[in-house]
Amino acid sequence: MKEYLPQKSVILKISRFSLVTILVFSWLFFGWPPIWQNPSIPQKIETAQALTQEANWAFTGNATGWTFTNGSGTDTCGNTTSATTNSLATFAYNANTSRGITGTTASTNYRGNINQTFVAPGSGTVKVNGNLRVDADVAGGGSWGSGWIRLDIYDSANSTYVANLACESFTSNQTAHDTSFGTASLSGGTTYTIRITLSGTVGRKALTFVVDNVIVTTAPVGLVATAPAGTTNAQLDWTTSTAGSGAPAIHGTTPYKVYRDTSSPVSTFLANATTNSYTDSSTAGGATYYYAITNLDTNSIESPVPSPGRIRSFLPALLINILFTPPIPLCPMLRLLLRQRTDLLPIK
Repeated sequence: MKEYLPQKSVILKISRFSLVTILVFSWLFFGWPPIWQNPSIPQKIETAQALTQEANWAFTGNATGWTFTNGSGTDTCGNTTSATTNSLATFAYNANTSRGITGTTASTNYRGNINQTFVAPGSGTVKVNGNLRVDADVAGGGSWGSGWIRLDIYDSANSTYVANLACESFTSNQTAHDTSFGTASLSGGTTYTIRITLSGTVGRKALTFVVDNVIVTTAPVGLVATAPAGTTNAQLDWTTSTAGSGAPAIHGTTPYKVYRDTSSPVSTFLANATTNSYTDSSTAGGATYYYAITNLDTNSIESPVPSPGRIRSFLPALLINILFTPPIPLCPMLRLLLRQRTDLLPIK
């Protein structure tokens, strides 16, 4: 005699099978994100920027690398045009500074520019900032006239204006002081010219302009951030910074600063780094972080904060085994789908 399962038992088995089937297909096709949208081991992020001190010229002992071009330079602050006017009567390195002295003809403009080429490191967009020390006086306390000193970036031929980093105009005697730092964006791998213009329009007596301590810092591409498997850490590595020709060395004890925020731009200091590598173990799984690296030279001059690198921190990969004991056998395909999905459940 054949045995028949009670009707209630059959209905229960069918209900369980239907429920499991609905859950699996909902999981696969509707509810939870596919594995490629939430990988258990994140990919390496896009390349970011780390900064290198490019140069800091103090004109101490010489003016190596600089070219003195007399009779031309950039117009006064706020302009991007250049002009050829009268040559400065004296325009040269002198007593550990670089200086220009105008002629004495009233209402006459005299100018010259000091220039040197450099290659912006890395590739992509590279930030640069800079300033310089300036001084200006009139001979014998006569009527001043007007003048300006400015620090600009030009193309490799020193003919096309790119950006201004510092500019000050004068109508009275000045005490030697440092200008504010200006910032601009350049293209990595491209040759540029640093141009310093000294210009004065005479009142009654010659004007003297002095330039020293020219600082230019640039940002090479070098920062890479990764999330090591099995952790929520962010591993940061970047290119070792090196001093430019004639520049102070990189700081011996705290050469790098690490900045981190949860959005861009990045401005929150996180930690000092003694090498070109840092592990951030204070991150939380599932969060997005933005990082930037700067460096310091022996004078504690810090390079600009670049465009940040971004990383998403994932929770550690974890194998989850879910025990299914359905009352009736599952088809082989359903078994396979269950095995694939349970092995790759996202962790919340």
